Amino acid sequence: MESISEKTTIARPIRKLDDKVQIIEDLGHLLKSGEFSDFKFTIEKQKFPVHKAILHTRSPYFKAMFSQGFEENTKNCVEIKDIGADMFSELLEYLYTSKLPEFTDEAKTIEILIIADKYQLNSLKTIAENELSSKITTESMFNLLIVADTYNATILKRKTIEFISSKATSKDILQAIFENKVFGSKQSKTMMNVVSDLLNETK
Repeated sequence: MESISEKTTIARPIRKLDDKVQIIEDLGHLLKSGEFSDFKFTIEKQKFPVHKAILHTRSPYFKAMFSQGFEENTKNCVEIKDIGADMFSELLEYLYTSKLPEFTDEAKTIEILIIADKYQLNSLKTIAENELSSKITTESMFNLLIVADTYNATILKRKTIEFISSKATSKDILQAIFENKVFGSKQSKTMMNVVSDLLNETK
């Protein structure tokens, strides 16, 4: 005869899953409704009511921001200028519900990587790095190398170096350097080491 404890053990995982789904839905509703929000961000004249406790918990960047007590002099509203309203909306949805932003193209994925780096969202940054790493082309490889080096994206840097070393010769790399494709508008302090690694791994 089946015991009560055995029945409880079977039912518990289902209930636990349902509870998690419900919590995610509730947090999503809280974000969209703005109920009980205690702070606002303004982007492109659009206001985003948020809950400091949630952002504080989810992002070391916001934790440091709210721990400084700066909001006392800002009327609990801060303007952000280095991110678009649509992207910030996706970022908030990720912070509240873990729903990933849409990696629609390379430019968008790079933007997500940069934002994840700024707000210290390591999991999201890793996902963005893997997305970019899986779609490296000969046209994008040097640009992605610059991105990887600039934002300390170690996974993307390693994959890009491996790709370049398999597709390009030392002559190609040196030509890219002279054409300013590797360094871009701002020379990285570590890019010379990256170029050296590339040359060592290519023929």
